[in-house]
Amino acid sequence: YLLLDVLKQSQPSYSKAGGFLTEDSRNFEQNLKWKRKYCDFSDSEDNENDKLEILGESSSTIDNDNNNEGGFLSGYAEDGGRICRDCEKSFSSSYLLTYFKHPVCDDCKNTKDVHLLITRTDAKQEFLLKDMDFDKRKPRLRFISRKNPHNARWGDMRLYLRSQVEKRAAEIWGSIEAMQEAKERRDANRTTLKHKRFEKKLKQLRQQVRSDLYAKPLKSHEHEYGEEICDTGNTFYKLCKTCSHKFEYEKL
Repeated sequence: YLLLDVLKQSQPSYSKAGGFLTEDSRNFEQNLKWKRKYCDFSDSEDNENDKLEILGESSSTIDNDNNNEGGFLSGYAEDGGRICRDCEKSFSSSYLLTYFKHPVCDDCKNTKDVHLLITRTDAKQEFLLKDMDFDKRKPRLRFISRKNPHNARWGDMRLYLRSQVEKRAAEIWGSIEAMQEAKERRDANRTTLKHKRFEKKLKQLRQQVRSDLYAKPLKSHEHEYGEEICDTGNTFYKLCKTCSHKFEYEKL
């Protein structure tokens, strides 16, 4: 049986012969079509890195994995498994490793509250990030898509690993402390602007109330009489053209 196994391993693989694709190749082509449809693939040397990201790898990950430390690959145990960053135990696969390339086993993920997910909207508000920091800046942050719980007809939510988002914010702002200071300044400016708007509306309301209470003095009416009309004998009168006031008088 040992000789038969060696003979099978020495034979060429015909899994891709005649145009047939393996399951991994088929998934790669589907993901590549999706990536080209919804992402900006530029004709540059970054294309190869984008393809590696589709397969769940990146150039930085490959470079780090190729560094030998202690006689075996960095981040891997001697038995070929990955080493958990938290408990330093060997594991073969995990949720965070599959979707976020974060070397943490499922036991540490379920027992610790540090590996939390955050939506794209909350991440932008909390860490003062922009869309380009998620999509354009290399390496692109990994995410998983989930249906919006508020309304299924809305777009899918993008959930990111909070620790990776925090690391990206530290790279952009220099440190988390600098980001917090910028956030406090923005909050202070926003509060000042709201206070100014409130004072402006209050001032307008006071002016409106005062104008309603203030009675404008009425302008005295000046009669404009028409032609003189003789009533009887020596009695004459005139009528105002605007208010029809009758002015009577006698002539001697």
